[in-house]
Amino acid sequence: ALRLELRALASDWRTTLALDGAVVINAIVIAAQPAAAADSVCGVGIGVQLPFILLWLTETAAKLCAFGFLLVGWNAFDAVLSLAALLCLSLVIARGCDRDAETLQALHAVLLLRLLRLLRLLALSSRFRLLLRVLRVMRTPFLTFFGLLLAHMFLWASVGLEVLGGVWHRGAECLAGTRFDESDYYANNFNDMPSALVTCWELICLNNYQVFMNAGFACVGILPTSLFFGGFYLMIVFLVMNLFTSFVLDAVTSAFDHADGSTAGAATPDAAAL
Repeated sequence: ALRLELRALASDWRTTLALDGAVVINAIVIAAQPAAAADSVCGVGIGVQLPFILLWLTETAAKLCAFGFLLVGWNAFDAVLSLAALLCLSLVIARGCDRDAETLQALHAVLLLRLLRLLRLLALSSRFRLLLRVLRVMRTPFLTFFGLLLAHMFLWASVGLEVLGGVWHRGAECLAGTRFDESDYYANNFNDMPSALVTCWELICLNNYQVFMNAGFACVGILPTSLFFGGFYLMIVFLVMNLFTSFVLDAVTSAFDHADGSTAGAATPDAAAL
């Protein structure tokens, strides 16, 4: 009977709303704490956080009693954070308090991570639930595009090893005065396969071709550099990434249009009956 009552209490929307409100209040307290607890971090800071930690531990214990040890989803997330907060608090008390102590900062980080539970509010939106369903269905196409992108990255990293391998390194005379040297880009090179793959990924994400092409012009000449980076941009950024983006947008918009059409079709008989 107690377990059923706890399960009903834990599943009640008012309990969830109250706990989410406590999470927001806890985040506000942590944000305001440095100014309020400048002189006595232990006395004020830990004293303020202790009620919240006890609240999260009580919530975890109640959910364990109500749902058992097979916690899933957000319940498991909350349980892990509660245990992590208890561990950090124990370390802070055992080692002594210091405003800049790593354990105290870790405690604040763990408590702030609980704000992620507010993402559950997005589930109230039917559009967001539909978007999650579309992304779940698109797992196989995602893997296909990921494999295609990985194959192209290996291809261009291998070409980069032939064109620019062993050229970009500290002390290279051709790099003196270039933006590559001024920005200390030496970790990004084509001297080995791992570095080449990282450099290719950086080109995809950061789009900083001007730095690498300037170094290429200085070291291997205009034609090899232009052909390599121009081909890389055309094949990966312009074709593969744009194709992937258009595929995702088309799938999402098609799902939204289909959902809107189904909703309109379901509402038509009711309107006619009126």
